Amino acid sequence: MTNVLLMVNDMVIPNKGGGAPRVYAVARAFDRLDYDCYLFCPIEISEEEAKHKTGINFVKMKYINRHDPKKIIKYAMYNPFLFFRTLRLAKKHKINLIFAHNALCGFPAVLAGKILKIPVVFDPTDFVAEFVKDSADKFSKRLMFRIASFFERWTMKRADHIISNTKFIKSYLEEKYKRKIDVVYDGVDLDVFYPSRKRKDNKFVMIIQGGMDPQDGLDILVPCVEKIADKIKNFECWVVGDGKMLPILKEQVENKGLNKRFKFTGWVSQDEVRQYMSDADLGLVILPDKLSGKIRITLRTFEYWACNIPIIAPNLTSIKEVVRDKENGLLYKVGDANDLADKILMLYDSNKLREKIRKNGFIDSKNFDDDVLADEIVSICERTLL
Repeated sequence: MTNVLLMVNDMVIPNKGGGAPRVYAVARAFDRLDYDCYLFCPIEISEEEAKHKTGINFVKMKYINRHDPKKIIKYAMYNPFLFFRTLRLAKKHKINLIFAHNALCGFPAVLAGKILKIPVVFDPTDFVAEFVKDSADKFSKRLMFRIASFFERWTMKRADHIISNTKFIKSYLEEKYKRKIDVVYDGVDLDVFYPSRKRKDNKFVMIIQGGMDPQDGLDILVPCVEKIADKIKNFECWVVGDGKMLPILKEQVENKGLNKRFKFTGWVSQDEVRQYMSDADLGLVILPDKLSGKIRITLRTFEYWACNIPIIAPNLTSIKEVVRDKENGLLYKVGDANDLADKILMLYDSNKLREKIRKNGFIDSKNFDDDVLADEIVSICERTLL
């Protein structure tokens, strides 16, 4: 029997964070092949309940909320404890392979793997150091950037195999570290995200979903809605999610007198997310014109498609790997509120274009079934074991 330890610092039950669905899908894929796998991650229920609910062995990890203003410091303080816990788990369960998602789990996993001579597959889908850098405005944050950069570099160099989720990251890492990187895109759970439209009013609803942090480029949202408010009388924007940027957005909306144009829901369950997406007429992706934005596609892209709504997204490198302008999505100039507004008006005015993008996106969502993509990741992991 081959024993596998999977690690992710995002909350898996319930799902909170982009890494959770990816790693949970990989755990299910290993389980389907009768591997004895242990998923080391934050959960809000007991390990026994999680096992009963999913059939997978869960080991509870401390959860650090991504919206905690002191999260980077807490990550740094927790990392040594995470290493010793990983070491104990690997010994206890006679682990043959470790699969670790992103840097917080990657460094302790690789260090434990080197000590115990266990191969480690590292799965970086973003760079913690870059997020710290993009939000750095104090000496402490700049210092944390330097520390995070060191640990990420060490992990990248010493992991036995690396998988990432965009060709942009692959090229970036291969150039920087002179080693081969595999690419497996993020996927969408088609059992969770599917069309379930119930809304029957005549509003034109745009949805933006996910984390709302200052480095995410969300400063264009309110100016954009302000520009189109008088041109689309029945327009409404649903903001589904939370983060440090949310109070700022609410204040901007209040100051501009746009309260009737916005609906803020906060965090909701995945079933509620699916319903909001299905009931919307347009799904919006906003990312910043920085490395932390250029490397991402975001799960919501695939989730919008799976819920059968057209999407509009920034013309960034990774986004353009999957979004074809005026085919399965509409691209706007990143960071440009006026161009975003113009593109929303274009979709509103053209039923033909909107329907074309909607249909093509829904078809393309089948290419990002997370079960199929997780099987690809497992195949790469199996090669690492040879």
